[in-house]
Amino acid sequence: MVKRILWLILMLAVFVQTAVADGKSDAGKVVRQTVDSCLDWLKEKDLSDDAKYDNIVTCITPVFDFALMGKLALGKKQWPRLDEAQRKEYTRLFIQQLQNSYARKIMLFSGETIEYEEPLQVKSKVHVGTSVVSTDGRNKILYKLYKSKTGWKVYDVEIKGVSIVSSYRAQYAEIMKTGTAETLLNRMKEKVNQDDEKKE
Repeated sequence: MVKRILWLILMLAVFVQTAVADGKSDAGKVVRQTVDSCLDWLKEKDLSDDAKYDNIVTCITPVFDFALMGKLALGKKQWPRLDEAQRKEYTRLFIQQLQNSYARKIMLFSGETIEYEEPLQVKSKVHVGTSVVSTDGRNKILYKLYKSKTGWKVYDVEIKGVSIVSSYRAQYAEIMKTGTAETLLNRMKEKVNQDDEKKE
């Protein structure tokens, strides 16, 4: 009886370790496939910059949980200050803003080499480190993922050690200190409009 229990415990430990290893591997594949697909579009010489931008956004949208990132960026204290309509508008604007920001950064990587690090298990999350290698040196980009019902999703990205979510949270908290939810939404609209003008 004791031997059977010990055997079951051993098998459970092996199963958990295997599941963790598979999870890390799957998360790493998600990041690699997404980034590689974006870079492949940049190599298409017959495509305009607008077309490349659109294809990059198409690549990252299924993998990035933009809605969650927006909620994390606003924070637990500020989120309740928005009513249902404002939350929908905020999420829409945040998604546009983040898509614009990330896609523009990726478009700067044309011709650069990307190195992928071994994924790291951080509690229930997985961190996948990458390095953009150029003649100017290395730029570290860290992708943080969680396991959703539909697969691994990115919920934050650190560029040179700076979290995108934390950066937006600091900006939004400053605006909300002296303003209202409408103040924040108007600022976000202005930023999205400015980004759209840059693409034209």
